[in-house]
Amino acid sequence: MKLSGKCFLVTQIIASLLVGCTADIDIVFIIDGSGSIRDANPPNRAFDNWNLLLQFVANIIDRLPRSGTRVGAVVFSDRGQTIFTLDRYIDNLESARNAILNTAYPGANTNTSGGLWVARSQVFSVNTGDRPAVPNLAIVITDGKSTFDNDRTIPYAQDLQRDGVQMISIGITNSVDENELRGLSSPPQIRDRNYFSSPDFTTLGNIIEDLLATACATPAPPTTISKLPIFFSLYMFVNVCPLYVLFCPVLLVFAWLRCCPCLKSLHLIYFILCSCTHFNKQLKCQFWNDSEH
Repeated sequence: MKLSGKCFLVTQIIASLLVGCTADIDIVFIIDGSGSIRDANPPNRAFDNWNLLLQFVANIIDRLPRSGTRVGAVVFSDRGQTIFTLDRYIDNLESARNAILNTAYPGANTNTSGGLWVARSQVFSVNTGDRPAVPNLAIVITDGKSTFDNDRTIPYAQDLQRDGVQMISIGITNSVDENELRGLSSPPQIRDRNYFSSPDFTTLGNIIEDLLATACATPAPPTTISKLPIFFSLYMFVNVCPLYVLFCPVLLVFAWLRCCPCLKSLHLIYFILCSCTHFNKQLKCQFWNDSEH
């Protein structure tokens, strides 16, 4: 069974739209560096919580696709501070991993809002390597409640989400405020999907699989979706279904205003129906012809 050229093209387009996980992603880790992390170290110094936290981040990086992934990092204590931006280690996740493991421990307060502000203003920026057409993900890791400018924490998280950044939050120890942890995460704000908890630093590895499943499903930013109607419309106008153009103005308005969450599905459904009608009537798609022999 052999697909004709146009049938194959449609198949490829549909497959690319239905894929649930993309190799291309921009991820920024927003890491708590407050004093309480090492304050909770065991008296016998059997392990160091800060090192365990950095190793956890490094283990996540180890599981990311080596091509198409950019990583940035921010640490927060009294203030937020950029460790490295998304353009620092392009196509070199091993160096990004090493930079994480060598991050100095700042100590002091838990200025979560400061970390969020730095991530938004300095890291998720086209000037520092953020790619507008690639999904953005922020992973916030903290061991307690915000103790500095805490009234800004949730609003700053919401600002990032309005920018199209998906957010996952991770709380360590029972000192974490679950309401704040939930508020840091993206909707639907489900535990063990959008936000996670670990009883201590030694058990962080237990959440990696579920965390990666959520990270893998991070959607593309709205700017990418808004371009889909243009692509479909041009293809339809030139090759497939002139009637599609009649629906274009309305759909394009919804696309640019970004007020129709089902826009992508609407275009896809119409595209499939129109394509199948056209190919079946005009070209008698080779797929069906071959199946008859």
